[in-house]
Amino acid sequence: MSPPLVKVAVLGASAVGKSTLLQQFVSAQFEETHHPTTSSSSSDRRAHHLHISVSLNGHLYTLRLLDMPAIREFPTSSLAEWTEFQQAELRTAHAYVFVFDLSTPASFYYVKGK
Repeated sequence: MSPPLVKVAVLGASAVGKSTLLQQFVSAQFEETHHPTTSSSSSDRRAHHLHISVSLNGHLYTLRLLDMPAIREFPTSSLAEWTEFQQAELRTAHAYVFVFDLSTPASFYYVKGK
């Protein structure tokens, strides 16, 4: 029997360190250079998936970490998610982590929303 799957979406403005934070969590390595999650093409808005097994209170879980490029708004339907985010699984995530840069107040307002 495989361990339960827990999907965690990591969201935030561009260049706040979402990918670096996840890489550090998964592999205990810190990358000093910035590599944008999304390319310059607006059609490439896919989440990068990272998988890791974790133990919590004696139970084993598989975490699927969704490293999202910056998005303007949360998809309002599964059709919007399919067309805009290439099966990013945002709407079915079990948890959301909002990342912002303390030295960039605009990045806090980005995750704060309206």
